Order: sequence, then C-alpha cells, then structure tokens
Amino acid sequence: MSLSTDNQRRLMWHGMLVLLLSVLLASLALLPVTLVAAESTIENMSASELVRSKDKIPDCRGLQEPAYNIPGSSIGDCVQFFIRKGGEAEDRNDLNSAVLLFGEAISINNRISYTEVYDRRGIALIEQGRLQPAIADFDTAIMREPTDSRAFGYRGEAYFLNNDLDRALSDLDRAITLDRSNAAALVTRGDLFRRVGDPEKARADFDATLNLPWKDRERRIAQETAKRRVAALGPVPQTNQPVVKASPTIVPKPINSRRVALVIGNSGYRNVPILANPQRDAAAVADVLRKIGFDTVSLMINLDRDHMSSALREFAKLAESSD
Repeated sequence: MSLSTDNQRRLMWHGMLVLLLSVLLASLALLPVTLVAAESTIENMSASELVRSKDKIPDCRGLQEPAYNIPGSSIGDCVQFFIRKGGEAEDRNDLNSAVLLFGEAISINNRISYTEVYDRRGIALIEQGRLQPAIADFDTAIMREPTDSRAFGYRGEAYFLNNDLDRALSDLDRAITLDRSNAAALVTRGDLFRRVGDPEKARADFDATLNLPWKDRERRIAQETAKRRVAALGPVPQTNQPVVKASPTIVPKPINSRRVALVIGNSGYRNVPILANPQRDAAAVADVLRKIGFDTVSLMINLDRDHMSSALREFAKLAESSD
C-alpha cells in the first residue's frame, strides 16, 4: 500500500524535526562542559599567557568589541580579573607573575584617578627588592591621590629598606597622620625607631598595631610582625629608683597669663626633594617653648594646604583667649 504525497511530506518534515531536536539537545548537553573546560584552561594559564590571550577571558570581552555593550563584561571586570590573578600570584610568592599581571591591569585602565594597582605592584616590587621601581609606582599613586595613606606607608618602607631614613620617617609620619589604623606603616616606623636606638617609640608603634581590630590579611601580617618585634624588645625595663630629670630653666610669666604656640615643620613638598631638617627643627623649637613655660604648644608636621589652613584657623581661635 503506497502513501499519498501529503503523508510522505508529513513524514519527511517529522523526521527532519526529530533530527534537528536531537542535534540541539546534544549541543546543549555539551555546552556546560565546553564552558567549564574553557574556564579551567584560563585558570591554569601562566601570567604571560593570560596577557597574550585576553580575547579568551570572558571578563575581558568588552575590550575586543568596545562598540557593543556586552552584558557581564567591561573594562572594570577585566582590570579586576588581572588584579585577582596578581593577588593569587603574590600568595604563591610568584612575584614576577604578580608584577606582570598588575602591570597589565594598569595598561587596561590607566585613568588619572586610578591608583590601587600602582600600590599593589609597588608592594610586589618591594618584596622583590626592586626598591627604585617600587618608589616610582608610589610616586605616581601619591601624585594622583595625595591622601593615599597606603602609598605613603609603603614608599616609606622602600626608603627605609634603602637606608634613606629621613625620607622614610617623613612618609611614615604622613601615612599614619592620614590613617592611624595603617598597621603596615606603624610596624615599619617601629622598625625605624629600633634602628635609630629609640626602643620606647618603637614599642609604642608596635603596641598601637596590636591594639587595632582585625581587618584583613595585610593587617594580620603586620600584627604578627609587631608581636615578634615586641617579644624581641623584651619586657619594659623596671627600676626601683625614681628617675630624676634635670629641671629646665623656667622663665616666669605674668600672673593670669596664658601663652600658646603653633609650630609647623614641613619636610615634604610636591616639587622639590625631601628636606632633611624642618621636621627635627620644629620638634626642637616646640620642646624649648614647652620648657620655658608655654601652656599649649601644637606641633604639626608635613601639612598640606588644606590641613595647614585648618590648623591656622584653630590656632587663631585659641590665640584670641591667650596672651
């Protein structure tokens, strides 16, 4: 019995539909495997392979087709991908890869307002012992963001490791002024005070680090270092004899008078090398003023324009009620 032409057509279309559905289902079944395999390949790439193969990284698709708005992909996603991979390389102590990956993040997004990756690469360069390139990265970060406490702190560490102690102290003081919870800067300044023979100030910085609340891996490392430093300093010296200090010569002041002073010492300027003396000289002047009987002596170090204006306004208010 032969089929009619209509029935033959229906059977043919039915067969084609079944075939298409089979192919589609097979493709869908393989898709997750393909995606997982691609992601696995990317995760296993070396730093140099990642830099050469940005077109294979899903987070970086927007770089290849900037005219299109590709969901889930942008320049920011690509930058964060390379920062993440750089951080993973740091954790493995693969510093060459970390520097390369952070450098690629900088090349992708080098906007004037973007400083984070310069800090990250500078830290990796310090760990490599490449102090001058590290200082150059922190210079860039500070130039772009003058209140970057982290950049001041790590540039201070680079100067310290390079035995440039005056610049190191200036940067570390600035970092801690900007952020008193900058644990890394506190530890480095404590190490500097130990080197110059001032264990009391060193202990104060290490104790301040240990008193900070837990925050992240960077702070935890700083606190572990501070704990070792305090142990190395030993117990606080005790003495049964009272310490008798020579009394400074006191200049009598008029009855009911109140004398106040503001001393500012700026060692760091944006367009000139760090000055060695102003900070020490200011501290010495402030100490003399206290010894000769000034009631209030405010010592300010390395102020920028805004902080200096604020300090002068506050001092003007204080001076109105003084002699």
